[in-house]
Amino acid sequence: MFAHEIAAFNDGAGIASVVFAIGRALSGQVNESEKTIFGETESVIKFERIIGPVKQAIAFYEAQIIACRRAVACWTLVGIRFHVVKDIRRLIGGLIWDSRSEARHQVVVEKFVPIENSSDDDSSTHSPVSSSDSD
Repeated sequence: MFAHEIAAFNDGAGIASVVFAIGRALSGQVNESEKTIFGETESVIKFERIIGPVKQAIAFYEAQIIACRRAVACWTLVGIRFHVVKDIRRLIGGLIWDSRSEARHQVVVEKFVPIENSSDDDSSTHSPVSSSDSD
């Protein structure tokens, strides 16, 4: 069962790409209110036993996707700054995106600290990356 792979990963002996693949397979396939996985009803005891590892795998998958998106966005900004040709920027960005299943991206969890005086400068709430690609 995949729960053993998640436990091994938590202990440092598991393979990140396996957990990523498990998370990708389970993403969007779990309904906690109906207690179903892939549309099939499990016994309540079995569901409660595996929902923890299921959530971990999905959270790991989603965190890796977000980290990979950020890496592509950072590369795009660096490429624009150094006047790298758009085709090369896209090629390298595609290589970074294709590496997402290798689960090599480090996920840093930052603590959210609200800004006391948000009326002075609202730029901290916006992402520095725009959706359009110049050049």
